Amino acid sequence: MADTSEVLVLSCACGQKMKIPADGMGRTFKCVRCGAHIKVSEENSAPLPSQAPPPAEKPPAPEKPPAPEREPAEPPAAQKPIGDLLVGAGLITEEQLAEALSRQKSQGGKTFEILLALGYLDKDALHAFLSRQPGIANIDLSRFNISPELVNLIPKKLAVENLVLPIDQLGKLLTVAMACPLDVATIQLIERTTGLKVKAMLCKLEDIHAAVQKYYPERKHFELSPSSFDHLPGASAPRDKVDEKLKKWNGMMVSGERLKQIAEEIAPPEVTLDLVTAVVLNEPALGATLLRIANSELYGLRGQVDSIPMAVAVIGKPGIQQFLTEFLEPADPKAIAIIAPWVETSLRAAQYARDLARESGVLGPHVAYSLGLVSELGRMAMALVSPLQYKRVKSNLHGEPLAQAELKVFTMDHCEVAGMLGVQWHLPASITRPLEYYLAPKEAKEMAPQCHLLALAVGLANKADEDREKVLAAYSASIEALGISADAVRKIVGSAR
Repeated sequence: MADTSEVLVLSCACGQKMKIPADGMGRTFKCVRCGAHIKVSEENSAPLPSQAPPPAEKPPAPEKPPAPEREPAEPPAAQKPIGDLLVGAGLITEEQLAEALSRQKSQGGKTFEILLALGYLDKDALHAFLSRQPGIANIDLSRFNISPELVNLIPKKLAVENLVLPIDQLGKLLTVAMACPLDVATIQLIERTTGLKVKAMLCKLEDIHAAVQKYYPERKHFELSPSSFDHLPGASAPRDKVDEKLKKWNGMMVSGERLKQIAEEIAPPEVTLDLVTAVVLNEPALGATLLRIANSELYGLRGQVDSIPMAVAVIGKPGIQQFLTEFLEPADPKAIAIIAPWVETSLRAAQYARDLARESGVLGPHVAYSLGLVSELGRMAMALVSPLQYKRVKSNLHGEPLAQAELKVFTMDHCEVAGMLGVQWHLPASITRPLEYYLAPKEAKEMAPQCHLLALAVGLANKADEDREKVLAAYSASIEALGISADAVRKIVGSAR
């Protein structure tokens, strides 16, 4: 065999490389792969890499001056908080992020879910943004059939609270589906819990909601049950205790007797879904409960169901019957007695809101009616979680005087409570924002018209027996903001009486 110092490497057009003698220049060789005849030239041959002559020694490079100190580099995108990334992408503003982070600090939850609930972020826009991030793969959850053994790797509480689902395991690598794979804190939590390395995949928000519900089904009864505060002495109830109790409240505002009556009323086969809707539209407390259920993870429609008719359609008659007879835990009858006077007020507010919406075009009539129907949500919640304390607030108050009285007793008012519950229950922004800001429409910014509509509807409902002209004068700013005339409002009030 020739010495390696006398060997060339010949390259064929098919990609095959062959060793040939160094004196083969100009000769023809046959390719061992394709059989082509190749004439050796400088273009298709070269010495073995190890036999190539060493490069000439270069003189040492002159010393470079030390580089000037620079600002620390920006962290990689995956290490940045999701809120900062969304601001950088122009999907939200700094002010919107600040509000979401403030709510997160007091109420908990995921930044992106709070932004979605507030109406600042669109779920499709979020998904499209995450799909464009480096290293993030998109999957279709409907193609996966997950075994119980795999599901059990992640506890239900962790899966439900963080919207995460295990979909595959290979050795020490656990692949999970997430609505936000940039949620580093959740990934680290799963790794600590399972002892596995986690690879996160992106899936649609509605898909992960549906999948989590499928693989981690709800218990027969809601986990939380209503209860009252122990008697708290002093001028005001501690804010942290009120906040804690509101978070644990199961949201029920209907007595067991009334739940049974409604179930019997809608039970006959001839009762259509339209008739069920008509029943619920006259039950403010039940309407609020169905809005909560329809926007829960049960139906994969968080933050999308903004009216009672839509909630009834989503849950369906069989579903409503099942909730009424099996799942819903009734509220304390003593507490129900406290909120009874506000039921009629809510119904009047709903009717006024619907008619004002038709006149102004600010909201759809169904959404406006539903908004008016839950206008007392914050007040009812405070009374039901702490009946003893709320008795200290005069029942005939409304608007700003009511808020001031509540602040003295609870250090929070019904507007703040309604906003907190709206986010906690994943109600749409078209419901949550007006409930929270109807006493201060300017703070709601782009939703100021909806707040003016609710403020006027609630004012008219609470002052139905007062001088009509004085009421119109008191709400002249809202009438002007809605772009309607005082005569139009007079007509609406007159037709409602």
